[in-house]
Amino acid sequence: MVLLDVILESANNPLRFIMGWSILLPNYYPPLSIILFLWFAGCFLMSMKRYTEYHYLVKKIKPEKYRNSFKYYNKNNLFNLSIFYCLFSFFFFTIFIIKYKIELIIISPFAILLYMRVFAISLVQNSLVMRIEKIYRDKFFLYILLFSIFFSIILLKIDIPSLQLFEQNNLISIFS
Repeated sequence: MVLLDVILESANNPLRFIMGWSILLPNYYPPLSIILFLWFAGCFLMSMKRYTEYHYLVKKIKPEKYRNSFKYYNKNNLFNLSIFYCLFSFFFFTIFIIKYKIELIIISPFAILLYMRVFAISLVQNSLVMRIEKIYRDKFFLYILLFSIFFSIILLKIDIPSLQLFEQNNLISIFS
């Protein structure tokens, strides 16, 4: 039941995306991989928010007095859940990239850097992650995000033939 806290809270990410998608492309369903990426990315952010809140509150009061779900959490399981959601969201992000536009694989290091930045910010006292909607105030996070969006737009417009290697499903012969 404790998992439902973060999973249900994060459901608004894919729902908002689907609503926006239906306005722009009403005759098509969005790819399931991008919906699941957004959902698990939201789970990652929410579990990091819970982790930061718990870490902050445990020094002052019993955390379950602030949030009922904290009865079932501790720092370790919140951190482990965050890693799980982080990896799962990146898994679906990668599926989307491979299936729809392999050139976007180039932004993977920047996406990883964004995840790492959220982990780093969450360890700071009175962290922005506690108010996740204000994460844009972290300049480093914001610059990486803006660069990634800008670079993604460029990558969507070009083809890099050498990256087709990642889409092939045949084995490479050692002895030609």
